[in-house]
Amino acid sequence: MLVLSVLSASAAPALSAITIKPASIPGLSSAAGTVTLTASAPAEGILITLASDSDFIAVSATVAIPAGAKYATFTATSRSVGVESTATVTAAYGGVTKTAPLTVQATLLSAVVIKPVTVSGPGTGPGTVTLNGKAPVGGFTVNLSSDQAFVTVPASVTVAAGSSYTTFSATALAVPTTATANVTATANGVTKSAPLTVIAPLLTSCVIRPGTTNSYGIGPGTVVINSNAPVGGMVVTLSSDSSFVTVPASVTIPAGLKYATFSAVSTGVAVDSTATVTAASNGVAKTATLTVLAPVLTRIKLVYDSLYGGFANAGTVVLNANAPAGGIAVTLVSDRTDLAQPPASVTIPAGAKYATFTMPTTPSNVDATFNISATLAGVTLTAPVTIKANSLQGIDFTYDKVYGGNRLLGRVLFNGQAPAAGVVVSLSSDTPSLTLPATVTVAGGTTHASFYATSSPVSTSVLATITVTVGATTQTFTLTVLPGWSQIGGSALGTGRGGGQGATGVENWSYRFAGGITTPVSVASDGTVYSFTSDRMLTAFNPDGAVKWAVAFPLVGGNRSTSPALAPDGTIYLAAPSGTFYAINPDGSQKWTYDTGSSFTAPATVGPDGTIYGFANDKKLYAINPDGTQKWVYDTGGLNVPTSLNAPTIGLDGTVYVALSANLYAVNSDGSLKWTIAGFTNFIGAPSVGADGTLYIGYASGLYAIDPTNGAFKRNVSLGRIAIGSPSIAADGTIYVQTLSTLFSINPSTFTQNWSVPVASNTISPVIGADGTIYVGVSLSNKLQAINPADGSILWSLNTPGGGVFSLSMGSDGTVYLAHGGFLSAIK
Repeated sequence: MLVLSVLSASAAPALSAITIKPASIPGLSSAAGTVTLTASAPAEGILITLASDSDFIAVSATVAIPAGAKYATFTATSRSVGVESTATVTAAYGGVTKTAPLTVQATLLSAVVIKPVTVSGPGTGPGTVTLNGKAPVGGFTVNLSSDQAFVTVPASVTVAAGSSYTTFSATALAVPTTATANVTATANGVTKSAPLTVIAPLLTSCVIRPGTTNSYGIGPGTVVINSNAPVGGMVVTLSSDSSFVTVPASVTIPAGLKYATFSAVSTGVAVDSTATVTAASNGVAKTATLTVLAPVLTRIKLVYDSLYGGFANAGTVVLNANAPAGGIAVTLVSDRTDLAQPPASVTIPAGAKYATFTMPTTPSNVDATFNISATLAGVTLTAPVTIKANSLQGIDFTYDKVYGGNRLLGRVLFNGQAPAAGVVVSLSSDTPSLTLPATVTVAGGTTHASFYATSSPVSTSVLATITVTVGATTQTFTLTVLPGWSQIGGSALGTGRGGGQGATGVENWSYRFAGGITTPVSVASDGTVYSFTSDRMLTAFNPDGAVKWAVAFPLVGGNRSTSPALAPDGTIYLAAPSGTFYAINPDGSQKWTYDTGSSFTAPATVGPDGTIYGFANDKKLYAINPDGTQKWVYDTGGLNVPTSLNAPTIGLDGTVYVALSANLYAVNSDGSLKWTIAGFTNFIGAPSVGADGTLYIGYASGLYAIDPTNGAFKRNVSLGRIAIGSPSIAADGTIYVQTLSTLFSINPSTFTQNWSVPVASNTISPVIGADGTIYVGVSLSNKLQAINPADGSILWSLNTPGGGVFSLSMGSDGTVYLAHGGFLSAIK
């Protein structure tokens, strides 16, 4: 019985203990619990009841101890708590209860870390906040702050439920100097901090690219930093170690950028030179070099690569860059100094890339090609030039036509200067209507020679072919000799000779003007007759007497008529009583005017070079260009006013002759005085020019022959009375001059009378036809008479209307135009 009792007692195990390890755990973690029996569990095992007195510790409701075992384990799981808390876990079995405490630690901030601890601004520092455990449901909020404005962090971060850490970004701004900020994390009264150092931008390079530049050039430079510049920018100081390269004192890299540019400006250098440019900031210096190249000769250019000798050429030397201070001298050399003579050198001024030079040349008899060289610093460049042999270029005239009886100025032209010895040019004409000098010489060093073509009065237009010969070179040109009566006296020579003939004394037509007319009309090559009457009316008549047009002029300067002067181009020139030169187109429209400020009595004269001459009542001789501009004015200083008989006469050499009372003036074609005759008996009318240039002019009792070269009296013949108007000169040289009562025929060789015939006349000058017939007005009996040149006999006589002064002109068909009183009559 005793044995059975012992066995029964050992078979009843009881709960002996409950333990939990560790006894303290963080939230959201677990601890291992153990329940222990006093003896092994029976075959059916034992089920222990478990319970927690707090909601932050959870255990299973039961735990089974298997058969034969004395203990079993279970898990106690914690929930996060805001403060440290202890729960009691109870195990119960068979009426026995055992307990074990389990403490849940509060969730706390354990650390804040920023790695790396340095960052270049602007930049970002990665940060982490760490808890001592896992965050509870709803997360764990940590507040963040920075003690410096250049580092910013979010106001807070949240560690997600179940996690023990979270990350954030510390954002650094750019700073001018390296500085440190502290980032603080705070949660539940726990504060942790971490430093973040922001490194200021550092200068990493200074570059000038390209590293070479020409004189007075620019080297583009750049300074670079390793991070963006802070607010307000970053200043980088600059300097150059050489005076020939300048840089700004500083350059600012704008906020937010890593670089800035600048210009390194070079001056001129005589040789290649290198300067070092230094950039500095925050104790860091970087350098760059810039090599300034000396200017190099790049070109020599001549204006003409081919020209005729004697003309100056011009050239230019060019550098690739501007010359330095003091300039650069470029040496010049000619391969043929006998033909081209450049200066020994030419200096390109400081700051300029080029200079020009003038190079005289010398005429050559043959074409020659050679080089002009320019040298600078061992570099030689050449420019070829050809000096062409000078040759005949051509011939030109003032006009391409001339009124018969007039002279025309011409020029032989060379395309270069004639050699020193000059060049003799032969001239010829294929018609006797136009005569030329046999030769003309182009003087050495000149490009042309002038001559006069002398035309004879013609009845129809004559096309003259002019041949010009120089050595083996021959050129031909054409010139038209026009029929007509171009101005008072028939021509600028005043010979009174016309190209028509055959008048028989029949009146074709007659026209009565409203005003008076006392001066000859002019007749154009197309037969148009032009008159200017005392009522200031310029009238153009068709050959049949019908009025073509009429133009009125200002009624100032006195009531006087005048003779129009005709140019070969059809222009009609008037020296109007108002003192104004008028140029009128053939249709009557005005071309131009020139006002002398005086008045005119004497008609105008057109010279062989187209110049219009007028002798005004202020005693001044005016020369006007064909375009209406003044050429020159010569003041004779005479005492009396010119009359309608004192029109200028043009000599064979272009000298202008005007008579005024007792004086005769010879004025050169440039307006200078050639000579003068003064203090003699009054000259009546204008001089006429003989074939040899001798001047013939009437005076108070006879006729003078005057040497045109010096004004000396060659001969004179007494006529017993005052000679009226200008002498007329026949083709054979016979001189016809009349007084108030007699017409005289004078032998030019002996200067004696051939014959004389009574004519009670007030005719200005006789008119001579192509057949030699002399036409004279007998004003006292109102007759027009034709005189036989052989003996002075009257061929025919015609009574005419009107009276007063008789003025005669001749048309190309032989019509004699008689202006008298207020009438114009056409006699054929």
